[in-house]
Amino acid sequence: MFLPINFEDGKLIKLPMYNGGSSATYTVGQALTTTSGYYATATAGMGTDVEAVCMEAGTVTTNGTELLCVLTRGVRFIADTNAATIATQVGTYVDLASATTLDTTASDDDIFYVESIHYPLSGKQVQGFFQHGTPLA
Repeated sequence: MFLPINFEDGKLIKLPMYNGGSSATYTVGQALTTTSGYYATATAGMGTDVEAVCMEAGTVTTNGTELLCVLTRGVRFIADTNAATIATQVGTYVDLASATTLDTTASDDDIFYVESIHYPLSGKQVQGFFQHGTPLA
């Protein structure tokens, strides 16, 4: 899950969601990207930015149904990872493992910048932010 830790009033907004062709289920803390003018589930290896994180659980059967989300620009997150973290991951860019976890062993898409590790290492959590556009480092 991606949990926002610093966002001001106005960052939590309703966004139009994509139904995936018939029905799509969204969970709190799920990473989202854009497709055809709607927000949809982000996936590993998608090669594009994570634009928002869903903050309301819901099932969308009609394109455009709105759910509460937080936009990722300028917001820091506590993020779950798919493996135990190591200190050398600090200062690196990592990829999505799924819409709710990071793959801290992959750096192909460079979706998320790791600022710090949440201890204990076995807790599988990092703090950082979603990268937009080409990575700076």
